[in-house]
Amino acid sequence: MDTLYIDCRMGVTGNKLLGALMDIMENPDLFVYNFNRIGMDSISMQRMPDAMNGVTGSQIEFQRRASDEFDPYADEIDADEAEEHRPLRHRSRTLYDIEDMISELKLDASVKERAIKVYNRIADAAAKTNNRDKETMKMRRTGSRDIIASVVGVCMAMNELKPGKVIASVIAVGDGYMNTPRGRMPIPVPEVQMLLEGVPFNAGTETGELCTLDGAALIAEIADEFGNIPEMTIAKSGAGFGRRTFKRGVNCVRSYLGKSLYTAANEAYIELTAEIYGLDKDAVSELGKELEEIGIVSAHTVAICDMSGNAGHLVKVIVDNETADTVATHIMEKTGTKRVIRSLVNAYTA
Repeated sequence: MDTLYIDCRMGVTGNKLLGALMDIMENPDLFVYNFNRIGMDSISMQRMPDAMNGVTGSQIEFQRRASDEFDPYADEIDADEAEEHRPLRHRSRTLYDIEDMISELKLDASVKERAIKVYNRIADAAAKTNNRDKETMKMRRTGSRDIIASVVGVCMAMNELKPGKVIASVIAVGDGYMNTPRGRMPIPVPEVQMLLEGVPFNAGTETGELCTLDGAALIAEIADEFGNIPEMTIAKSGAGFGRRTFKRGVNCVRSYLGKSLYTAANEAYIELTAEIYGLDKDAVSELGKELEEIGIVSAHTVAICDMSGNAGHLVKVIVDNETADTVATHIMEKTGTKRVIRSLVNAYTA
């Protein structure tokens, strides 16, 4: 199975994520050509190979094409890494405007559906934090054509790569404050924090905004799980660069595509181990039945003897993370043992 690992420890934006994904494609230039034919109004993608501090990758930019028609959105914010909010003098798109725009593109239905799901995530977060209806919310930064293009591009890239599993690192969100329409706010702003609910994040090593709204929504949408890079053989690696210069690292998202040592059917489990004395075989068997009712993967016992010659049972139980605490508490209450050892294990399954 192909596993895609995305390293977001220096932050994540739509453009950087797109660059990292394109960098591991067989033919990224063909991807650029195909993107520029989907009907994205007055905008085109450019890919520029780049290298920073020994890291090679791609920088993605979206260029505005000249148009004779009046554009009511001409003053959009075109920098997904803009540190300061700039007031708009023109109209801002709503969620419905963006959905209509995506729906009219020459794309597979699954790509359109995923891009619209990403924007619904953003709209939900913005509506909740501003106490507004998401249908009437103005999508200021994320309503820009360049941001829409990067979201659509990431969804196209995922459709082309089709990894069996996507794992992402902890997300660096940045530190300090940033200017918003609601005034100066600490980083992460409430919308980003809401988009990253259930996703591990930290401040990272740089000041300023490192994780944008589109970056947060995209990584929450495409990642199956979060953690350190698994044991895997790397077939391709890439990077997507941002425009800012970082003081303590390289401004990029990195990507690794390869084969993990276990397939998608395999999972990480918790193994609970306890030494039990003073219970006979029937009592231990009854404990096993009770644990099965709670919900476990498997359990078995091994006869043991302590240093004083007392006979006992070593109980080993494999459980999901969600039920581990309940099972451990039940073992201690029913057996009187004072300690249950918890370990993280990975299982190979057919």
